[in-house]
Amino acid sequence: MTGSQETGNNQLKVSGDLTIKDITHPISFDAKVEIFTDHLYSLGEIVIDRTIYNIRYGSGKFIDNLSDKLIYDNFDLQFKLVAQKV
Repeated sequence: MTGSQETGNNQLKVSGDLTIKDITHPISFDAKVEIFTDHLYSLGEIVIDRTIYNIRYGSGKFIDNLSDKLIYDNFDLQFKLVAQKV
């Protein structure tokens, strides 16, 4: 995580760097933040294109005629962060 910016309505625009297989690319995503009593909850989702991290197995971008063996290049990474005040 390299930074965040409040966008209103308990939303943050979070930016950072994602490294997979020693390849790093900048990312950004929206995250919802809620505070209940002494707990902070944050929910977010990132859509990642695996091919930019040199994961090409079954990719239609690099291999022709895969038909039903095609694997989607994008995948969703959903997360929930819970923090407690100490």
